[in-house]
Amino acid sequence: MVTIKLFGLLKTLAHNQTDLSLALNGGRRVKDLVALLDAKHPQIGELIHKKKVLVSVNQEIAHEDTEVKDGDEVALLPPFAGGADDAMLVRVQRENFSVDAEIDRVRKRSTRIGGISIFLGTARDHSKGHDVSAITFLGTEVAAKYPVVTTWQVAAPSTVDDQRLITGSGPWLPLRDLRLANAFPVLQGYKSFVGVGYHVNIEDPLGFAKVGITAAYTPEKKLP
Repeated sequence: MVTIKLFGLLKTLAHNQTDLSLALNGGRRVKDLVALLDAKHPQIGELIHKKKVLVSVNQEIAHEDTEVKDGDEVALLPPFAGGADDAMLVRVQRENFSVDAEIDRVRKRSTRIGGISIFLGTARDHSKGHDVSAITFLGTEVAAKYPVVTTWQVAAPSTVDDQRLITGSGPWLPLRDLRLANAFPVLQGYKSFVGVGYHVNIEDPLGFAKVGITAAYTPEKKLP
């Protein structure tokens, strides 16, 4: 039996489990273990195949042909990024962490390193009376339950062929393209005088030029 430690989104994809226990069933390498994950947790297996997740065996970064034995501890790690060197320096350890020792280790790798950035985080499993060992987000829970939503992506504006959207070209002359926009009856009044009429709006399609006309009739023979 092999224990697989999960971190980040992988916990959510495994229904908020922090680790998995899988029987090798005769398999001896990481790729055999990944095949088991493909069958039991296909979303996690897909992330491994896309190299968005690193696999470590007994606290050492592993490859598909790395040997795995019963009792080994396997961890699935979120991606690491940074640096210009193709060689990856990643290590998982249980021992106390020394910042000075790590800085010295990095400096010994190359004399061309211009700067070293360090992030120290403290994990806790309890806060304000709540269990926070596994933080879940609504978006990741929805994606885990309905994987199809991960394909709902809006294409970048650059993919739109705006030339096909053009229906005409040339100088824009608003007065030439004036047309009826709308018309409606109106009721006007002043003190005891009442008038009924119609209002018409004429404008160009872009709204640069507008003309509003109102015509009203007052039944009274005299105007105020």
